[in-house]
Amino acid sequence: MKKTVVFKIGKEKHELLFTIKSIAKMEKAYGQSITRFLQGIFGAIVVVDENGKTKVDTSYQDKIGDVDFIKCGLECGLVGKTDNFDAYDFMDKYCENGGILIELFNYIVEALLDTGLFIKGVASAPEPTQKTKSK
Repeated sequence: MKKTVVFKIGKEKHELLFTIKSIAKMEKAYGQSITRFLQGIFGAIVVVDENGKTKVDTSYQDKIGDVDFIKCGLECGLVGKTDNFDAYDFMDKYCENGGILIELFNYIVEALLDTGLFIKGVASAPEPTQKTKSK
């Protein structure tokens, strides 16, 4: 499912859209798995330590609103950006127009989730068949 997330800076409309290729690019730029990152921000991840003991990893909770994550998300998911795009300038412009970084973060997370790659969706119900009467 390819679905864009639309937001505005002043009167300018911007769109975020992620594909598997742009997510792979984002993972390389950010240096970690986006799947693990999303699991971490939505709840603790249960991991097994080197001794085989189960423990809860909440280390990703502090990444909410992370500027580097926002930078990578904008660079990899913003539709129609120019060759000389600067994500930091974009964030400054967004904030100068009344926005805050957590909003950009949330748009990026929403666009990632809207790919359908991270949350199992509901399969479409088959169309009902019509019975015809035999004569």
